[in-house]
Amino acid sequence: MSPARVLYFFLLLTFSAVQTNAQSIKIEGKVLDALDRFALPGASIQLVDGGTVTDNDGNFRLEATQGATLIVTYIGYQEQSITVSATEPELIIFLEPEVKDIGEVVISVSKFEQQAEEVTVSIVPISPDAIAQQASSSLKKVLDQTPGVVAYQNQLTIRGSNGYTFGVGSRVSLLLDGLPMMTADQASIDFEFLPTDNIKKMEVIKGASSVLYGSGALGGVVSVFTERPTAKPKTTVRLRQEVFDRPKNKDILWDGIEQGFSNSAHFFHSRRIGNNLDFSLQVDGINDDGHRQEEFTRTARARTSLHYFPEKIPGLRFGASVGGSKEKQALFITWASYPDSAMYQGEIGLTEQEFTKIVIDPRISYINKLGNKHLYLGRTYISDRTTSGGFSDSRLYFNEYQYQHQFHEDLTIVSGLNHTYTTVDSDLFGKNTSSNFAAFSQADWRIGRLNLSGGFRYLYATIEGENLVNKPLFRAGANYRVGEATFLRASIGQGIRTPAPAERYVTVTIGALTVTPNPELGVEEGYTSELGVRQLWKAGEWEGLIDAAAFQMRFNDMVDYQISDPDSLDFFDLSAQFRAVNISDVRVNGLELMLGARRSWDNSSLNIQGGYTYIDPQDLNGIPEQDDLYNITEAQLDTITFESLFDYHIVLGPDQPTTLKYRNKHMIRATTSYQRGRYTATANYRFLSPLTNADKIMYYEPFMLVEPIQENLDASGFSASPEQSEAFANLLAGQSRPLVPGVYEYQQQLPNGYHFVDLILSAEFGAHTISLHGFNLTNTEYMPIAGYLMPHRSYAIQYRLTL
Repeated sequence: MSPARVLYFFLLLTFSAVQTNAQSIKIEGKVLDALDRFALPGASIQLVDGGTVTDNDGNFRLEATQGATLIVTYIGYQEQSITVSATEPELIIFLEPEVKDIGEVVISVSKFEQQAEEVTVSIVPISPDAIAQQASSSLKKVLDQTPGVVAYQNQLTIRGSNGYTFGVGSRVSLLLDGLPMMTADQASIDFEFLPTDNIKKMEVIKGASSVLYGSGALGGVVSVFTERPTAKPKTTVRLRQEVFDRPKNKDILWDGIEQGFSNSAHFFHSRRIGNNLDFSLQVDGINDDGHRQEEFTRTARARTSLHYFPEKIPGLRFGASVGGSKEKQALFITWASYPDSAMYQGEIGLTEQEFTKIVIDPRISYINKLGNKHLYLGRTYISDRTTSGGFSDSRLYFNEYQYQHQFHEDLTIVSGLNHTYTTVDSDLFGKNTSSNFAAFSQADWRIGRLNLSGGFRYLYATIEGENLVNKPLFRAGANYRVGEATFLRASIGQGIRTPAPAERYVTVTIGALTVTPNPELGVEEGYTSELGVRQLWKAGEWEGLIDAAAFQMRFNDMVDYQISDPDSLDFFDLSAQFRAVNISDVRVNGLELMLGARRSWDNSSLNIQGGYTYIDPQDLNGIPEQDDLYNITEAQLDTITFESLFDYHIVLGPDQPTTLKYRNKHMIRATTSYQRGRYTATANYRFLSPLTNADKIMYYEPFMLVEPIQENLDASGFSASPEQSEAFANLLAGQSRPLVPGVYEYQQQLPNGYHFVDLILSAEFGAHTISLHGFNLTNTEYMPIAGYLMPHRSYAIQYRLTL
């Protein structure tokens, strides 16, 4: 073949190929939100030489050439590029919401997304990175690093809203994906049942939030949001090992063991199956030896979810999540003595308990093309517990319907109905039921620079058929943007909490400690008011925020634990009977300052954030003179009456100081994180001032009785020489014993405050992350309740694989 003929055929083939590529293809498609699958009207589909937008149902139609690129955009969503293919003339395009800084957008305040600086109350978002830093199987450690928050055992307090209440009756409501995660029998926070490896974010609302979240949100709300599946499958595997160092007291050993271990394995997987099915699974195994003698926790838990999106009804999503756990633990109650046996179990001994928990959460949501949302949330929470003191089987059934309507982009109303029904069958709390019905509505309206928020809730609640609550609650707030980056806020909101069955009906004895029932226990009510200012700032390469707030919480009939019958107390066979009672008038005033600063340069970044909280918690009917007294003999050992040398009666006066018990007036939380390339170093700091007060009977020691016995004996008219009365007083005191030995000795060496420092070093190698953690590096001893030392220094190593 001649060269001319070859060139002819080559040009013919090339021209034919160009003609083929230039063929016009008719493309039809639909643009949907990737998470909820509702249509996105007005989405832009652009070509080099033209384009179109989607109609009200998210549909579009256009012509494009083979191999051309469609650029799909929508405000608030990530841009997506699609290559035109003749084999796919019908497209369903899912746009993912924009990935924003975790601190910019919050949900919990009004149950829809808002900018954090524009809300009317104090709120702290917590990022997944902050959770990973704690190398923990529980979110309790994470919350304890949050400004204004203190967490231990199953108790959580925000700005001093809670003291120590034996782990029952929390004034802070914990939510998992918008649903209450509180036990039906004790109304306590169930930290160990929460997932830790598929959390998108956490939010801490400070102050009464009962209008939207009902009973239990009197002091605030902690909302946990799990991560939903996306178009890209995600798998994480996390392995952690923690070992406890020797405590500050080098003589503490038990059974020849000086180190306790904690380890866990965590697996999470989520994926989208086809275009219509979301699936996720988390499995955790936890083995914790604790840091004290013979205590342990063994936990196996799992959670899975499956949600379906019908193709023919965009915006409809329905499905369910199911979780379960088995847990066995030996719970350390009090030490044997201090300082030499602070890690040994005391006379009360360990309490062994086993838990079986099941959660079933059905959910249906529908978002129409205008963005209005109908949502049904359900939760069945089964918790069965067996202890050495008996069993407790509880059931919680929660159902809620929400309707969210956006009249225009500046006015959103969220309304709803919910009902909670609980049953308890327990050796400790008896058999009882409770019911709670509520209707609520809240409006958020933006008027220029001003954001207004207001809402109400009508609550009807019963326990055992007794009508406890039948009344409305209200809240109101405003946020005004003074300048480009200055925001003033003010809010006031009512709160309410019905007593838990454990508070009303419990009868339990643990060693010398007895808790007795109080069927007349009433409802707690109150409100929180706040004034605050948030200033965003930027200076060169630095940017950050300053947030200051003054707040007041008022509580009527706050539930507290007091000695049941002071006249029956016998100091020579010492035991204590407590019961829950209502304190009529409580006030907590406070100030809080939050700071944040960050800078990025080259491949490095520095992030500094933290806060200082001051509270003044007062029982306005308390006794001011008792504030400076720390043992029961000083506080109110009213009388010791002698009928004869061996016939005596001791009367104990009230233990009700003005300053509320078991609070820290000063709290500091701070975190500094420096990242360079794949390496990150983080330092956490916590400070707690000494406890304001405690039950003074816990600080009693026998020798304290010698002088008052001698004085009362002499005043009783018996003829005895000073030597004889002193000898008899020593004899009686020698027969006595403290409720918790060694607490007085601990109190004598009490520091001005407690400092805790953590250090975390981590490195990322592609999908692999390895981190080293040092917790409580100062090896600080801290006793939040009598005879119970918090963990001393420990070290952890963590490996995380993310695919």
